[in-house]
Amino acid sequence: MRISKIFFCFLAIVIIVSCTSKKERLEKEIFDLEISDSSSSPKGMNELADKYILYFKNFPKDTLSEKYLYKAFMFKYLTSHWNEALQLADEYKNTYSQTENLYNIYLKKARIYNENIKNADSATYYFMICDGKIKFSTHEYRQAAIALENWLKTSNINDSAKLANVSFTSAKYYQLCTDYEKSVKMYEETATRFTKYDKSPQALSTAAFVCWNELKQLQKAKEYYELLIKKYPESQAAKEAKVILKENLLQKTDEELAEYLLKKSNSGI
Repeated sequence: MRISKIFFCFLAIVIIVSCTSKKERLEKEIFDLEISDSSSSPKGMNELADKYILYFKNFPKDTLSEKYLYKAFMFKYLTSHWNEALQLADEYKNTYSQTENLYNIYLKKARIYNENIKNADSATYYFMICDGKIKFSTHEYRQAAIALENWLKTSNINDSAKLANVSFTSAKYYQLCTDYEKSVKMYEETATRFTKYDKSPQALSTAAFVCWNELKQLQKAKEYYELLIKKYPESQAAKEAKVILKENLLQKTDEELAEYLLKKSNSGI
């Protein structure tokens, strides 16, 4: 019995030493690759990605594994290994579902499906998931806006709530990439096509504001505010539109508008 206990203790020590040795060896290989001249080349990034994956698979609970799996995904993405990148994205989601990197991965998945694999449904799904969760680049906002608008033209689904939400988000993305003409068009289309959508009053209000503030098309802004009041008279957006038109705010200069808002603030209104 004593010999058996000694044997198992010895075996445990051998296993621990072996694992530690393997981990240290892998860490050194990763470090050497990271500081090598080839680390920024496609070949070097792929070699590093494979090492990161190996580390994750061998030591999934290690504190470095999340970072390494994310970097492996990014390197596969940057070197155009789309299918491998998607597999790693799923692996990351299943293992680390509550991290700040997850939505960045979702955004990259949207781009893969939109620009490379050409799967409009999946691209739309991931662009929508990322809405409000992560800041896009201007280019990404533009590509997302176009992708969502194109999806609306070809989709055969009968879910009006989803269609309306995609339409509104496309308008918002156009606004965020400063394509204001397209933004106004999509906001108007959202309000016109989806009259029962809860954000349709906001769509008309935003279209009016973009015409007013960005495009300096005051007559067009006035028309959108009037349409908003007519179609959604009980909405909060319509109440604000009535004030804008009644107080003739569209015609005021920036200085006059600032003075007006200051007086309203001081009066408590």
